[in-house]
Amino acid sequence: MTNVSAPLVVSWAVTDRCNLRCRHCYNLRRGLPDELTVEQCALIVRRLAEAGALSVTLTGGEPLLRDSIFEIIGLLVAAGLSVEVNTNGLLLTRDIASRLEDSGVSGIRISLDGSTPEVHDEIRGFSGAFREAARALEIAARTGMRTSVATVPNTLNLSQLRDTVALARDLGAHAHYFFRFVPVRGSAHESLAPPGRVYFEAMEELRNSYPDRIHWEEPLKGRLGATGSFGCAAGTSYIAIGSDGTVFPCPSLPVPVGNALRSTLDQLWHGPVLRKLRDRSYGICARCTRRYQCGGCRTHAWAWSGDPFGHDPYCEGAVAD
Repeated sequence: MTNVSAPLVVSWAVTDRCNLRCRHCYNLRRGLPDELTVEQCALIVRRLAEAGALSVTLTGGEPLLRDSIFEIIGLLVAAGLSVEVNTNGLLLTRDIASRLEDSGVSGIRISLDGSTPEVHDEIRGFSGAFREAARALEIAARTGMRTSVATVPNTLNLSQLRDTVALARDLGAHAHYFFRFVPVRGSAHESLAPPGRVYFEAMEELRNSYPDRIHWEEPLKGRLGATGSFGCAAGTSYIAIGSDGTVFPCPSLPVPVGNALRSTLDQLWHGPVLRKLRDRSYGICARCTRRYQCGGCRTHAWAWSGDPFGHDPYCEGAVAD
């Protein structure tokens, strides 16, 4: 069992409202107006600090749509937590970037899903999204915050990944994160998922082209030879908190394990679902010598089989067959 006593990294959707309609979005509550009060957010922040969490990434929806976003950031920073903000860039102005930096945000991550307006705007469902993302990257890069880019490889942008990394670098990004596309179970956008062989070949090409710039999503990190990988982070060092306080192993894995308003994170962390994720005594992983360096993607297993402990179709063994 991976022996982490608390969730070290937390993703927190502070709102489900969004100003885009991305084709690859996993948020099943997208657009709903329900949000926790600042007082409820303060309780969650206290529980994060008590549990020993180290860093929190604020997501959505689009977190900059949240009117009280700076109050929430202030609570997190005052509690000693490192804060990063994920944004699509549409609302990032010089003034807001300056306020984020002054409030203690350590990093800002901007989504960029292609190297051309045609591809990025098609994926993001908004004409002009590419222009705004590029503008936001240039603004963020002028601040003291660590600026990074997030890209979701899919069948629409696979041929542009190298150019996307180069563009992000030229716009001032310090690092590039690749997050595996996961189809919402039962949805019509499963066609966006590249075949396993094609996906891994593209990722290996990126590793060879940009060995020091790219941060790989688990479990790809272990496959590509990075040291210190514990495989799929869901429930092993990482949890996600939804806009109503519901806790999940991962933002794109809609398997609730409780609510942070009603239970401490320590109670939820040691509950049966997260303990089983750390144990990895399920399915093919139970027989694999690399289960603690990989574990498969539990969200992908859920998306394709309906079972978070099922088989990841991108498993290295399956891809090699």
